[in-house]
Amino acid sequence: MQLPAQCDAFLLGHLLEANTSLEGWQRFMQAVLSHYNTRSFHLYLINNSTQAMRFHVDAGEIVSAEYMAAYVEHYIHQDRLMAAVNDRPAGQFYASNLLPEDVDVYGNDYFKNWAIPQGIKEGAVARIYTEGDWTCYMACNRTAEQDPFTHEEISRMNLLIPFIEKSVRTSASQAEQDKHELRAKALVNTYRFPAAVLTEYGEVWAQNHAMTEYISSNQIFRLEQRTLKLTDSSNDKSLNLGILQTIKRANGVDMEMEQAERIPLPDGGALGFHSLFENYQNRQVFVGVMVYIINKDFYGNLPIERLRLLFNLTQAEAETCGLLATGLLPKQIAAQRNKSVYTIREQLSNIYQKTGCNNQVSLINLLSNIPL
Repeated sequence: MQLPAQCDAFLLGHLLEANTSLEGWQRFMQAVLSHYNTRSFHLYLINNSTQAMRFHVDAGEIVSAEYMAAYVEHYIHQDRLMAAVNDRPAGQFYASNLLPEDVDVYGNDYFKNWAIPQGIKEGAVARIYTEGDWTCYMACNRTAEQDPFTHEEISRMNLLIPFIEKSVRTSASQAEQDKHELRAKALVNTYRFPAAVLTEYGEVWAQNHAMTEYISSNQIFRLEQRTLKLTDSSNDKSLNLGILQTIKRANGVDMEMEQAERIPLPDGGALGFHSLFENYQNRQVFVGVMVYIINKDFYGNLPIERLRLLFNLTQAEAETCGLLATGLLPKQIAAQRNKSVYTIREQLSNIYQKTGCNNQVSLINLLSNIPL
């Protein structure tokens, strides 16, 4: 393995620490961003078929929720730089300004309507490695005020790739042994309805008995190389988008992809998503995504009057509570009850306060454990 150029060697120190602390990867990405004078730098794993993203660390300008959704839903297949990267050997960077003219990186809607409005003039992308359904990419970009990429820069960046690959693979391996795993297994088993916890790499690291039975008793789900998949291909894409959206929201990016909020299942149930946090050194750290199934078979019929009396709810709150337990989103409840979303959210706040719950998942679990 050839060593990086002397001027880039200090980056190996940051890379060696990437997996030793919560901020390790962020520090490495920030160092790369500054050292190469780029607008932003991204390192991520993406599913080749569903385009769902895992393990995303970045530095520099953050892609807004609007542009993130637009890329996933509309522009990903128009990104000619990415197409060129995928058609060429892995393990090296390719820059938009250094590709042959016939690639025509700049002549489509993606570049005109997605890149330019964000101030992106040039990009450089490397396909670090591909394993199974997942590919690891590293990408950066520059504005018109920054210099185009040079052959010398790209050659230097290429020398870092083997070291980056080793660290990313180590990170993925560590995720399976993560200290939060036992906590995730303990937590998921507190729920009566089917639930599973997925790592940021999309792998199932814990599932309760109800989820195990649910998967084995129907053809809706299947486990493939520890990855949860839906048999229906269109819903499988929504599943991955839902996981991505939950991860992004946990990191402060408020994505809004409606088809990934609540996924209807063929048996009349629905699939929901919930971010899990763990208290670490007096702060909340995101540890994974819980996917869960809402189905009347798991909680029975909920008598509205009984709910009202049991938790001292108003009639309107009891009705909203019953609908929430079926997995409906606030805006769906508002439409069904002909109320404003603001009114429904206010009722939900009262419901959570009166029941001692703090979110929809904990409320459903509470109701499923009470003999109503």
